[in-house]
Amino acid sequence: MGKEKVTVNDLKVTLSEIGVTSGLKQEKIIQRLQVNGCLIAMVTDVLDQLIKDEQGMFRLLSVRYKQEQKMHYTQMQDAAKKYYFHLKPFNKSFFGDESICANLEDNANDIYEIIKLLADHTNDHKDMEVIKRNLRKRKLNHHIFD
Repeated sequence: MGKEKVTVNDLKVTLSEIGVTSGLKQEKIIQRLQVNGCLIAMVTDVLDQLIKDEQGMFRLLSVRYKQEQKMHYTQMQDAAKKYYFHLKPFNKSFFGDESICANLEDNANDIYEIIKLLADHTNDHKDMEVIKRNLRKRKLNHHIFD
């Protein structure tokens, strides 16, 4: 039917064809149909508005969630950098032996890599198994996950 509107005469003709010939009865049915049509239109408008509100709320939450993820990722990256930055001079001042110092720096690098991986995968919503796999791929010799 498209955008064509049903007129009162169309309804009267249709009612006559199905056996409702009384004018008074036809008027009552037509009025009831008009009221029902108005109610349906009102309910549809309300539902459309609710759907739009929900979609708007969903978009807002989605944006907020992405911002929180970025903030969390940045904080974890900063923590890793600060940890590594502060550990390096501590190693040099506390241990004189170069081999111990080198080992500790390797460990600090490994810890930095672990924190970076955790930050990356938290941001990408990956699970712990993926993190474990990547740690093994990078051959980080830690028994944290064993």
